[in-house]
Amino acid sequence: MQALIVKEDKKVRATIAFILETELGVKVKEATTIQDGLAALLDDDCKFDVLICDDNSENLKLFKYLMTGDMQTRCLVLKDPKIAAVLAFPELIAGYINPSAVSEEIKKHFAEKFSESKPDLQEGEDGQYCRIRAIVAMQRMPLAFELFVRLSSQKYVRIFKKGDSFTEKDSLAFLHSKQIEYLFCHKKDAASFATQLKEDMEKNFKLASATPEGATKAASQAQEAVMELGNRIGFTPEVQALAKQGMLMTVKTIGAGKPQLSKIIKGILADKDRYLGSHAILTAQISCSLAHSMEWSSETTFQKLNFASFFHDMIIVNNKLAQIKDLAELEAKKSDFTVDEYKRYKTHPMLVSQMILTFSEVPADVDLIIAQHHERPDGTGFPRGLTGQNIAPLAALFIVSHDIVDYIFAHGTSGIDEFFRAYREKHSIGYFKKILAQIDLKNLGIADEPATAAPAKAAAPSTPVKK
Repeated sequence: MQALIVKEDKKVRATIAFILETELGVKVKEATTIQDGLAALLDDDCKFDVLICDDNSENLKLFKYLMTGDMQTRCLVLKDPKIAAVLAFPELIAGYINPSAVSEEIKKHFAEKFSESKPDLQEGEDGQYCRIRAIVAMQRMPLAFELFVRLSSQKYVRIFKKGDSFTEKDSLAFLHSKQIEYLFCHKKDAASFATQLKEDMEKNFKLASATPEGATKAASQAQEAVMELGNRIGFTPEVQALAKQGMLMTVKTIGAGKPQLSKIIKGILADKDRYLGSHAILTAQISCSLAHSMEWSSETTFQKLNFASFFHDMIIVNNKLAQIKDLAELEAKKSDFTVDEYKRYKTHPMLVSQMILTFSEVPADVDLIIAQHHERPDGTGFPRGLTGQNIAPLAALFIVSHDIVDYIFAHGTSGIDEFFRAYREKHSIGYFKKILAQIDLKNLGIADEPATAAPAKAAAPSTPVKK
């Protein structure tokens, strides 16, 4: 059993932790602030059975997260019995604890309500290793860390040792021949790896940015690396720095709000397997282009749209799940996903919007854009079923951009004019009406032309050749 204590007072926090650990055998995670508490709850490596916190309005953020996340965590709330409760969530709260008798009451509540708890997870991927997309893990030579392949949840085999070095051509060919999409490093190495990736990107961006396609690919790789590392080791300062570098790359590809979309789209469609990263970067480029056409082209607006694009699906690591467009499609394909993936998709707009509040230097309103990015003006969206004027203007623009990107990934640009005419007729409600009336796809450089098949890839050798 694991417990999270969110309490500013160090002495009280230490007392509770001591009781839980020494007398009740409970694993404890301590958080001083609400932000630290939210970060702990968002960490996939920690599945908390119990949350212990004060009865105050600040902690409403923790309770809202637990409710949107459909988690099994129950709460014990520290409250003076003479004062009415601020936090009143009977579906979450297992009981109230009098701070003057904290030792006795905690033991009593655990004996009554937490005696039967699910066993702790065994060591494995969630305990020792961090998954990284293979193409990202092997982009720096010589290798700075050992890399492993996963045979089962409990068995990992080292495939490359620290100091190994291959040509880019041979390493990519080897990964292709073995059909290896992900490699794993020790979690202790992951933070340093994030810092190295950031440094590499700063050095290589000038070369990559020689073409729009190259810059987009570099930004897409950054997004995927942030997603993998963030979901494994948490959004540490190192991972946030990597994210900032990736977003800076994207901003530079956008320029004055009119990137060379036709060239960028062709490059992305030739490598559709990189859906998560490419989808995020193309959404940033199109949303900023639409904002430019609306004359909403301030640097602040671009930053908000870029940040929202980069992070809106950050906790969804399954490419197939990320391509689900709405809850009806999710329900139809429910058997394709795990129970956790199914629940995570339904709540990911709220989860991510809460998650980014723990970051430093987040532009205002980004959490709102992310929270609303699956809403629809007719009320058929989720998670809140908002309609028309209840959807914020920038969120509406982001939703339109997101839907255009979804169409492009499914069909290329073939038939996009007809798609957009039908889309405009159906969605011209509230803020959407003004936005859709002013969009000109041709002016944006999104041509309506037949889609072309991606070129076949060459056969790969069976093993990489070291330099």
